[in-house]
Amino acid sequence: MLEIAICDNDEADLELLDQYVTGYFKKNRDRNGNIETFLSSEKLKSRLEEKRFDIFVLDIMMPQINGIELGRLIRESDDQAEIIYTTFSKEFAFDAYGIHALRYLEKPIVPEKLEEAMNVGILSVERNKIQKVSVNAKNGLIAVKVSDIIYIENISRCAVYVLKDGTEIVGTYNRKTFEDSIYPLNEHPDFLQPHKSFFVNMKYIQAIQGGTLSLDNGRQVFISRNRSAETKKRYLKYLSQRGAGV
Repeated sequence: MLEIAICDNDEADLELLDQYVTGYFKKNRDRNGNIETFLSSEKLKSRLEEKRFDIFVLDIMMPQINGIELGRLIRESDDQAEIIYTTFSKEFAFDAYGIHALRYLEKPIVPEKLEEAMNVGILSVERNKIQKVSVNAKNGLIAVKVSDIIYIENISRCAVYVLKDGTEIVGTYNRKTFEDSIYPLNEHPDFLQPHKSFFVNMKYIQAIQGGTLSLDNGRQVFISRNRSAETKKRYLKYLSQRGAGV
């Protein structure tokens, strides 16, 4: 469940933003979100002492504590949450240096632009939530950073994790399928399965040439014919999202 905070001191704008974000989750039923609205930045500041939010939709021009100041307060304790600003003028973006806001949406808000920002923000949140995985190796559980994994290969009912430094960690599994054994990476937005025996981190793909993936460590991974279209589609989507600021 994603936790969303919306803050705007204009009641009409707040209601509209709430309506748009609620509509987003109704449209995207594979995602669940709990939305809390705040009519003042002071109330949201107090709530931050009790609760963490994944995504903030903040008006910039607010009395007492403006959106930029509120963003800095959020960043003091949380560098993973995504911040979407709403404003009548993007000139205030220069004041937000260091906050790393996801988007600056000009009022009146265009629902499609807010939806696009939510898509990118949620994808980023999903990536950040899975930072390490535990591999069940012969010598016990080994914690591995997800960002260090180039690919995972199924070899003789062992999931072999190949890392960017050249390390190989052999994970064992018995009654599970290969896909189930590497959970949650089998559902991670950065990983795709071009072949029944591989999961590849798209971060380390250099190129797709014909029916082969070329990886940064020199490995060539064959793409199954029945997975070719989906593999290319997923990778192009990944590249477009990275270009959008994820």
